Amino acid sequence: MDGYRLQTAAMALAVLLPFTFTMSPLNGLVALGAVYMGAIYGGSFAAILVNTPGTPSSIATAFEGYPMAKSGRAVEAISLATISSVIGGIAGVLFLLLLSPPLAKLSIRFGSAEFFWVAMLGLTLIASLSGGSLFKGLLGGTLGMFLGTIGVAPIGGETRFTFGMPVLQGGVEMIVALIGLFVIPELFNMAAQGKAALVEVSMSSKERGTLVRSIKTVLSMPGNLIRSCIIGEIVAIIPGAGGSIANLVAYNEAKRASNTRKTLAREP
Repeated sequence: MDGYRLQTAAMALAVLLPFTFTMSPLNGLVALGAVYMGAIYGGSFAAILVNTPGTPSSIATAFEGYPMAKSGRAVEAISLATISSVIGGIAGVLFLLLLSPPLAKLSIRFGSAEFFWVAMLGLTLIASLSGGSLFKGLLGGTLGMFLGTIGVAPIGGETRFTFGMPVLQGGVEMIVALIGLFVIPELFNMAAQGKAALVEVSMSSKERGTLVRSIKTVLSMPGNLIRSCIIGEIVAIIPGAGGSIANLVAYNEAKRASNTRKTLAREP
């Protein structure tokens, strides 16, 4: 389990931190920021190509990116993720530069009531993200809540559901849960299909100029861009919340605001 911890962006920062001691403060902050943003963006490659989120923040990317890759539009999906990440990163830096003091004051006012409603918000997302089967969504949400109870309780300090194994006292790592929930089912699916799962996907003949078309596609939806950036900044100020929650909330709101109810993965 410890081997998977190196795959998170936070652990990448922890590994890089000692190297910044010999740098100037400006260079150190730039290096840490570049590694973190690169790790978050890089997680979309695994999500799109092999249906395995490279980071928890790429969970929603797999919902649409992997079907696009299976239909021969992997380059387009990666281009869309790249352009969106660039715009979102610039927006996040601007928000950080301009609104850091008031956001810091707001974040420390979060108490038990606010955290409770944030948890309720996460549970309500199950209904929107469960696709055509609400039962499967509720079952997945129940499994997630059970995994969250494993380990030492953050408030009372009780040891829960460790079954006498000290390795479980720290709980289940997010990346380990993602590997189990995304990779293992995909492996079973490939094993069930046999050679049919190894059919080569023909790339589209329109791959040339994909980056330019992706830029036009992203910029043609300014409402979605602005809404997603605002959601990301609001979620970012919540203590304990991260990119995974912001990613899912923004994806859910993009689906709800869609007029055609079509996804990029299913468009001809």
